[in-house]
Amino acid sequence: MRQFRAARAKDRRPQGASVLSRAEILEDGEALHELVSRLEALDPRQARIVAMRCYGGLTIEQTARALGLSHDTVKREWTHARAWLRLELSQRPS
Repeated sequence: MRQFRAARAKDRRPQGASVLSRAEILEDGEALHELVSRLEALDPRQARIVAMRCYGGLTIEQTARALGLSHDTVKREWTHARAWLRLELSQRPS
C-alpha cells in the first residue's frame, strides 16, 4: 500500500519538478522574495514554511512546533514548495 501511495504522489508532481536544496533557494534573494510573495497567494501555509526555513533558518522540527503542525506535514509541504520554487525559477529568463 505504501509503495502505491508513493507512486501516486510521484505521478501528481508537476512535470520537471525536482526539489531545490535550501542553499539553491537562497542563491537569489530577490527572486526568492518575489516567489514567496506569489506562493503566499497560492498557498499561505507553504509560504510561511519557506519563510521560516529560508529566512528564519528553522529546522523542520522547529517549523512544525512554531506552526502547530506535525513533522510529516511540514516535511511534505516543504518538499512541495521546493518543487514549485524550482519550477518557477527554471521558467525565469537567465
